[in-house]
Amino acid sequence: MPRYNNVLAGLVVLVLAFATGVEAVVCGANQYLEMNGLWTSAGVKNAAICTGCPTSMTAPAGVIGGYGDSTAPRYAAAVAAGVARTAIDNTLLTWCNVPAGYWLSTAAVQHLGTTAVPGAVTACVDALKTTSGGTVISGATLVETVAQCYTASKCTANQYLEMDGAGGDANAAKCTDCPTSMTAPATPALTNVQALVVKDGIARSAVDNSLVTWCNVPAGFYLSTAVVQATGTTASPGAVTACTANKDGYRGATTGIEQIIAAATAIQFPVSHCIQKSTCAADQYLKNDGGWVVKASAAAASAANKLSAAKSALTFATSTVSISTEVITVTHAFKDNQQLTYNSNGGSAITELTDGQVVYAHTVSGTASFKLSATYGGSVLALSGTGNSAQTLTPTYVTPVAA
Repeated sequence: MPRYNNVLAGLVVLVLAFATGVEAVVCGANQYLEMNGLWTSAGVKNAAICTGCPTSMTAPAGVIGGYGDSTAPRYAAAVAAGVARTAIDNTLLTWCNVPAGYWLSTAAVQHLGTTAVPGAVTACVDALKTTSGGTVISGATLVETVAQCYTASKCTANQYLEMDGAGGDANAAKCTDCPTSMTAPATPALTNVQALVVKDGIARSAVDNSLVTWCNVPAGFYLSTAVVQATGTTASPGAVTACTANKDGYRGATTGIEQIIAAATAIQFPVSHCIQKSTCAADQYLKNDGGWVVKASAAAASAANKLSAAKSALTFATSTVSISTEVITVTHAFKDNQQLTYNSNGGSAITELTDGQVVYAHTVSGTASFKLSATYGGSVLALSGTGNSAQTLTPTYVTPVAA
């Protein structure tokens, strides 16, 4: 059956090609195929013609027997009906597209009478660091809005798009270089959510530093400064540090893989992120070297042994907490910037903390005292309460030490 359908389609094309009033036309680049609407009662018939697209709109060149050819099977019936119609026929058979950097400011209209139009476009404002990705038109299409110009970033490779925080009805999108070693693709398309961040930021009458696109963590690095999203002044794309052997429990022979950042993201740690991929060469295998052992001496049972004492929750009384110096004086096994979980264990919590909150050891002094920070490498927490004597700090991860 398909063979016979093809034969019939071919016969229709031949009939049309030799029919009175039907002239075969194949449109060139940036032209559209339409019925010319020149019918008159005096015997002039409608005919298929090629018309230049409106300024800046585009269309691919026609192909004989295919797109843009008035005798092609896909258009043959519509052309024949238009020629036979005893009334004006302006039917559009192909359409013009909206190119990147423009938006459809006049609707594309399909009509058998005199109102069929392919539409018109307006350029996106050059000052914006966003633009449109273009629109393929294949039928009647409503007018777009200038918001279409927020659908693609103009930023180059290794830049991110953010609101500039000018405030006072003057916020604008801008491109900023990613922090050292972080990466970003050039001119990425923006999601509806990202486009809305730009639109709302421009309309906001207060400072807006929102991040619109993000910078990624490349292979061989981990996120050492958190990615922060805020409409105020604290938005930050983060920062990365190279995976380095013998740092924070990471010993080498493995590395981190690329991480695509698409939202606010907490910091990572070498001991967890830099072990995602082996760095062994071909025909090598990866194994533990057995270099870390549990100390068997009395000292090993003290706070210095990270494979025993450091795994346990540290209970510290109210008397160990100094409000004036923010120092907690108690024998411990913590390392600087080690992640901890604070628990009040049913009693009153330290005023600045909540039960289950993640904190970090800060300004560690040997094994005798330490302070706390709310973020990795952040400022010291100013304490105004001492909590209760059953409260604990429990390490999230442990850094081993050799015998």
